[in-house]
Amino acid sequence: MKKVVIILIFFYPVFLTASETDTTTWNGKNVTFLAGEILVGLQSWADEGDIASTLSQINGVIIKDFDQLNIGLIKIQNNNNIHSAINSLKYNAAVLYAEPNIEMSVLSTYPNDPYYVGTAPPPYNYAHQWGLYNFGQNPPTGRTDADIDAPEAWDYETGSSSIKIAVFDSGIPMIGDSLSHPDLDDVSRIIIGEDFTTEQNTVKDSLGHGTHVAGIIGAETNNNEGIAGVAHGCKIIIFQTVAENGYGTVSSFYDAVIAAVDSGVQVINFSGGWVTYEETIKRAVEYADNAGIVQIYAAGNEAGDGLRFPARFAYGPKAIEVVDSVQGSLHLLQNWNAYGSVISVASTNSYDAQSSFSSYDPDSNYISVAAPGGEGSGWPSIVFGSSDIFSTTPNYPFAIQQGHPEVSTSYGYLAGTSMAAPHVAGIAGLILSRFTTLSASDVRNVIEKSAEDVNWRSMLGFDKYLGHGRVNAFYAVAPPVTPSNFSGTWYNTHPKISWNSNIEPDLKHYLILKNNVPYITTTNNYYIDFSESQYSIGNPKVYVSYKVKAVDITDQSSNSSTSLSFAINGGIEKKEAGEEIISEAIDSYGLFSNYPNPFNPSTQIVYQIPKEGFVNLTIYNTLGQVVQTLVNKKQTVGKYTVEFNANNLPSGVYIFKLQADEFSSTKKMVIAK
Repeated sequence: MKKVVIILIFFYPVFLTASETDTTTWNGKNVTFLAGEILVGLQSWADEGDIASTLSQINGVIIKDFDQLNIGLIKIQNNNNIHSAINSLKYNAAVLYAEPNIEMSVLSTYPNDPYYVGTAPPPYNYAHQWGLYNFGQNPPTGRTDADIDAPEAWDYETGSSSIKIAVFDSGIPMIGDSLSHPDLDDVSRIIIGEDFTTEQNTVKDSLGHGTHVAGIIGAETNNNEGIAGVAHGCKIIIFQTVAENGYGTVSSFYDAVIAAVDSGVQVINFSGGWVTYEETIKRAVEYADNAGIVQIYAAGNEAGDGLRFPARFAYGPKAIEVVDSVQGSLHLLQNWNAYGSVISVASTNSYDAQSSFSSYDPDSNYISVAAPGGEGSGWPSIVFGSSDIFSTTPNYPFAIQQGHPEVSTSYGYLAGTSMAAPHVAGIAGLILSRFTTLSASDVRNVIEKSAEDVNWRSMLGFDKYLGHGRVNAFYAVAPPVTPSNFSGTWYNTHPKISWNSNIEPDLKHYLILKNNVPYITTTNNYYIDFSESQYSIGNPKVYVSYKVKAVDITDQSSNSSTSLSFAINGGIEKKEAGEEIISEAIDSYGLFSNYPNPFNPSTQIVYQIPKEGFVNLTIYNTLGQVVQTLVNKKQTVGKYTVEFNANNLPSGVYIFKLQADEFSSTKKMVIAK
C-alpha cells in the first residue's frame, strides 16, 4: 500500500520502523496510519462525556485529551475495525468528524561563510549556495541570477530577534542536551521546542532532514563557518514532528501548530504533507491563520500528480470524488477554505526552471510561488549533488545516509520542495523584521507580488507550475530604485514629464512631486499637467518644478529623481536642477548593492556620505585593473545614484569601490550578456 508521505523533497529508502502502523483506503487514497488511532473533533457544545457510551461500544480509550479546539485522540483495541469504529463515532451527534491518524513523510551583506563565498578548502572551493546567489558558478552550472537575491536583500535586512520562525521537522543536531552543530548552536537564536513523535521529549535530529531545513532558514552567518542562512538574524524554534524513519502523523502536526501558536511564533515552515484531505489538518491551519501566523508549506515531490495538504489550503478546493464512509456513496468533497496566511511552494533548479519532481495540479492553480529546491538528478533514483541545495546536516551519522551515502556529515546536498519552502520562510522572516505591522496575508501578498516571473515554458504571468514565480528577497524588502531618464517637454501648452519604467514586479505606483509637495500618483511612466492655467500670461516667469518617486506595495519609496523646472509664463523654458541631495538625514557612509544585478548593459550604484568630502567611485575587473572611474570629486552630504553603462565590456564579475575620506567599501557586480 502507498505510504502517505509528508514532503521532504528528497527520495530515500526507509530502513527503520516506527510505532505499529496499518494501511487502509481513505478519501480515495491508500494511506498508512498509526494502528487503532482515531482523531475525533467534537461539536462546540459537546465534551468527552457525550461520547462515553460510543467509546465503550467500540472498545476505545482517550489517549490525548480534548483541547481548546475540542479535538482529541482515541485508540481502539481491534485495529481491523477502524472504519466500523469511525462510522460509530460519526453516528454520535456530539461528533463533528472522525478520521484515522494518518502518517506522513518528509519532502525533502556578503557573508564570510566559506561554503557561501567559495573559500572552503579544495576541492570544495566554490560557491555552494547558488539558491542565494547564482552567478553561473560551475559547479553546478546554471543561469546567472537564478536565485533569491539574498545578498542584495541583506543590505536592507538580515532578520530581527523579535521574529520567531517555527520549524516542524525531524529536529536539530544535539549531543546530550546541547546544540551540537557549529552553524546551529547559538542558544540566543535557536530555541528547543517540543518533541511530538516520541515520549523521549528530545528534538535531536536522527534523520537529517530537519537540520537541512533549519540551516536554509537561519544558519549562523558571518561566523567564518559553513554556510549562510536566509534570515540569520531571526530566531528559530524547533518542533519535532517527523521521526527518525522520515514519517510523522496528523496528530504530531496538529500538536505542533497548537504549541507554535502558544509560543508566539510569526512564521511556520513545514516541509511535509499528506495526499488526502484531513479535517484535523484543516482545523490546525485555520487555528494558525486566526492567530495571524504566516504558514509556509512545501507543495510535494510528485510532479503532475497534485499538491499535498496543507499546501493546497493556499487556494480553495476543486471538487474531489470520495466515498462516504458512513453511507458508502460517492459525493463531492468541497469543504475547505482558502487561507490568506498559507503559501504553497514549488521548486526551481539552477536554471530557473521548474524542478522535474515539483508537484502541481494539472487542472487547478494551487501553487503560490516557487523557490530554489534543486534538480534531484536521476529522479526517482536520485543521487544528490551540486545541482541541489547545500545546507547543514547533523554532525554525526544520520538515517538519510543509509540510502544516500553521498550526503556528507555536517554539510551536504539535498533536493525537493522541502528545500524550497524554507527559502520562502526565511524571506517571510525578513519581511516581518523590516515591516513589523504587516498581517500574515500582507506578507503573502508581498512575497507573491515581489516574485520574478521566470517564464518557464514561456508561460507569462501566474501559472499552475510556479504560481507567481520564483521568490526574490531583494524585491521583497528593498525600496524601488530611482526612476531613470527623467525628462520633460511641452504638450500643446502644458508640461509633459516622462521617465523609464521601473522593473520591480512589486511596484505600486509613481508619486509625482510638484514644487517638492506630493501632488499625484500614477501607474503610467509619463504625466501631463493641465493645471498650469492658473498662472496668467503677462506675469513674471513662474517656475514649476517636478520630481518623481517610485513606490512599492510596502509603501517604500525610492529617492526622488532629479528636478525639472518649467517656466510657465513669459516664454517656454526648461531648467534642470543639478545633482539631487535627498532631504533625509545621512549619518553614516554607505555603499549599496548595484541594481539590477546581474545586468546588461547598465546598472545603478547608490552610495551615501554623511559629510562633505572628496569621493572616488571606481570600477575594477577581477585582476584589479581600473575599468572606469565614475566619480572623482568633492561632494556634499547626501545620497547619490550613479549609472554605470557596460556596453563595451565583456560578461563577467567586476568590483566597484567607494572611497570617501576614511571610508572604503567594495561590492561585486555581474555583467551577463
